[in-house]
Amino acid sequence: MIVQTQLGIWMEEQRLAKGLTKGKISEQIGINVGQYTSYVTGKSVPRGKTLAKIAAAFDKQMEDIQAMLAPVPQIVEVKEDEESEMDELFFGYDDTLVARISLLEAKLDYAVNLLEKIARS
Repeated sequence: MIVQTQLGIWMEEQRLAKGLTKGKISEQIGINVGQYTSYVTGKSVPRGKTLAKIAAAFDKQMEDIQAMLAPVPQIVEVKEDEESEMDELFFGYDDTLVARISLLEAKLDYAVNLLEKIARS
């Protein structure tokens, strides 16, 4: 199962902001490009020593890196038999709109947390 983490998104944002190629940042972390891509896309999650290497490569504290391991909320497909339950929960709302709002709220929470961490450092 692919579950993208906030860390994966952040790593890619930081790489692009620094103007680095995937090859260069992978080299700095000490992993291959395929593994870097797996972390960014959520195919795998870094652990242990690799997390420490990621923290060092991006000049972050290990605690900050570990905090970003939470999965990014995903929009999931609702099966027909679950639709009536969903209708009861969101009566009067367009399901697509509700899903988009939930995703935007999650992204906003992530941005606020990131800004708070930046302000503390």
